[in-house]
Amino acid sequence: MYKLYPLLLLLISIASCESDNGNETLEELKAIRQEVASLSDSISVLKDSMQVLKTGDLKDTVIIDTPIKLNQTKVIPPAKEKPKPTTKPTTKPVAPKPANETILHKYVNGAVSVEITPWVNGERNVILYDLYGRETIRMEEVRHSYTISIDLEFAQNGSVSKAIVHTNPGASMYWYESEITFDTTNGPTGKIDHQYPQSLDDIMNEKWQYWDKKTKTWKVQEVME
Repeated sequence: MYKLYPLLLLLISIASCESDNGNETLEELKAIRQEVASLSDSISVLKDSMQVLKTGDLKDTVIIDTPIKLNQTKVIPPAKEKPKPTTKPTTKPVAPKPANETILHKYVNGAVSVEITPWVNGERNVILYDLYGRETIRMEEVRHSYTISIDLEFAQNGSVSKAIVHTNPGASMYWYESEITFDTTNGPTGKIDHQYPQSLDDIMNEKWQYWDKKTKTWKVQEVME
């Protein structure tokens, strides 16, 4: 605002010299007067603005504070994949068969190959059949003070290829194992007995036995001299 004072003084001096300068035309004086009036109006406006700034009366003044945005590239982080819930496979537990239920194994043609009877007083039978349903051999499992258990191995046609009979006398320091082989129709073919722990004599005295179909008993294979 104070910078306008020299300009005003200049205009006032020009106006005071209006009578002395006879060469200036009346139109020029009018133009000067108009400029002085315009400057006066501008000074008045500036005074009003300064007053508003001093008093803080900004009711009629709208100030827009818009920050300058730079042309920046917004970096969008890659979306994180939500971990997929891992579902455990639902497996139904296989309930053990009741002890009083008969267990059957069959040939591929549907005929019964093996029948395992229910436990009665700690005993049950493992019965093998041929293709015509005739019994070929009967073995016994026992759960007393001594135990006898049988493991069966099956052939592709459903017959028994091998049976391992485990015998534990209980109070004895030895236990025994019999390995029995069969043909394709559950007919016994041979057996060999083992005693454990084994000594060299036990191994040397082990003898192969064959099944006598007439008497349905095991007989030791004799060596012909």
